[in-house]
Amino acid sequence: MGIRFVCHACQERLHVKAFLGGKRGICPKCNAKIQIPTEDATVPTARHAPSLVGKGNLDAAVGNVAGDVHWYARSANGEQLGPAPYETVRAWLSQEPTARNAWVWRQGWSNWRQADQVLVDLPRRPPLSPPPSVPNHRESAMGGENVAGGERMAGGTKATIRKPKKRRLSLAIVLTLAFLCLVLMVVLLLILSR
Repeated sequence: MGIRFVCHACQERLHVKAFLGGKRGICPKCNAKIQIPTEDATVPTARHAPSLVGKGNLDAAVGNVAGDVHWYARSANGEQLGPAPYETVRAWLSQEPTARNAWVWRQGWSNWRQADQVLVDLPRRPPLSPPPSVPNHRESAMGGENVAGGERMAGGTKATIRKPKKRRLSLAIVLTLAFLCLVLMVVLLLILSR
């Protein structure tokens, strides 16, 4: 079936195989590193988009910001913060030059929301597609990233990731086998010459 989503950098529609969900790949159009969602990403429509908030209605749009609610933020370039308390996410976005292109999500929400709609002091912008998926707690906490290499992506291009350690190991194995073949040929010639 596959996973359909949009590149966060160039807005190119992509379609990848389902087993690549949760991994990282490269957009075939703009070569940006992208996070592949675990399921189809949906672009919020007008009926799903949160309503615009005035300064007096901030608590209504954000909901209960106190307590054990975990917040996540993702900037337009794919940098992710979270899980973190609301104050931390708000401070991070207020210092970030690209905060107007950021998306936020918290436990209890079904979709990502534009940061400038939730955090009213950020400048407004035209809607973009949301980040591809709900963040993976383990991945964001550890800073790790999975890489999808060698798999076909949208447009029939191939996502390639360099793996120098694997190449060095392969080269060492080939050289060892070549040396063993040479030694065995010398031994065979010695046995046949007797």
